[in-house]
Amino acid sequence: MLFFPAIGENHLPDENHLELSYFLAPQYWNQGFMTEALAKVLTQLPDRITVSAEVFSDNRASMALLRKLGFESVGQLYDPIAGRDKLLYTAKRA
Repeated sequence: MLFFPAIGENHLPDENHLELSYFLAPQYWNQGFMTEALAKVLTQLPDRITVSAEVFSDNRASMALLRKLGFESVGQLYDPIAGRDKLLYTAKRA
């Protein structure tokens, strides 16, 4: 998993808004590893931090994972590089 600062409206990194990215080898899917790891890491972040994630619209497992961890769907976008739709999720820490 990886957290990195989102780019704010001033075009500079926003240390209070992190973007989340995570990957897991297919042989470990659906075993609860990512749920456990992300839940633990998210509890370690300061309360003021907002975390966002993007998920391909056909990735039901990741959508379920984010919802289980308290994220809400806040929008949709088209990823021109992948040529696919993505859903945007955000979880406010406090």
